[in-house]
Amino acid sequence: MAINIAVLAKKTAPLVFEFDGETVNAEFTPHKITPAYRALLNRLDSGAGLDEDAKIATAKMLSDLITKWDVMAGDEPASLDYKHLVDIPLTLLGATCAAIWSAVGKLMNVESNS
Repeated sequence: MAINIAVLAKKTAPLVFEFDGETVNAEFTPHKITPAYRALLNRLDSGAGLDEDAKIATAKMLSDLITKWDVMAGDEPASLDYKHLVDIPLTLLGATCAAIWSAVGKLMNVESNS
């Protein structure tokens, strides 16, 4: 049977990483990573600074890729929609992107070794 890209894009994977002494538990959609998202993740991984346009692009990307996480905004779960993510601290956005980049790299390595 042929691969259905629409079905593949809906599949989620766990994402667990440490940030500021806490464990963040999340899920993301690794098969939604486009060449544009890959370029942004690679730019972030290279240590390039984030200007305002890159921060906006990062928030948009994460709103598309992250399906759930246990991050709180006060007493409420932190929203994953773009208008809220753009106000999340840049350090947390960067750590989330780094975790995604690492997880996707492992996924690609596993798939290429199969």
